[in-house]
Amino acid sequence: MTDVKVTSITVIGRRWFREGAGHTYHTVEILVNGQFVHKSERTYGYGNQYEWTARDWLLREGYLEMEGSPTDSLAFCCQKQGIVYATTVIDVGRKADL
Repeated sequence: MTDVKVTSITVIGRRWFREGAGHTYHTVEILVNGQFVHKSERTYGYGNQYEWTARDWLLREGYLEMEGSPTDSLAFCCQKQGIVYATTVIDVGRKADL
């Protein structure tokens, strides 16, 4: 676990739909306690997959602890640990905007 006392996590997702192949990709920016800590590489995944990308990174880097089931959502993990969680997603028109 990191030495940072985590009180809030904000996740900003960006999704891009590749028309020809029909694939959706995303990136995610993560803020912990209002401070930017990470931006992911472009990753395949649609819907709210960006939240799972963020959850996996936060667990790996020690900002969250794994409690309960490994299939728990990021929102549920934060709720169980008393962390304020906010998320938003933006659908962008160009791959360059990820």
